[in-house]
Amino acid sequence: MESTPPAEERILQAALRRFAVDGLSAPLRAVAQDAGVSAGLIIHHYGSRA
Repeated sequence: MESTPPAEERILQAALRRFAVDGLSAPLRAVAQDAGVSAGLIIHHYGSRA
């Protein structure tokens, strides 16, 4: 049985895909949706873009 990658890995992969398409202006919510997590979880793990 294949397991789902951890949320952090899904976030990183989704961000790379989004940044490749939208550049650094990729919306946080779009990355979260692609990764299957909430925007709040991304902020919890990574804070702001600064």
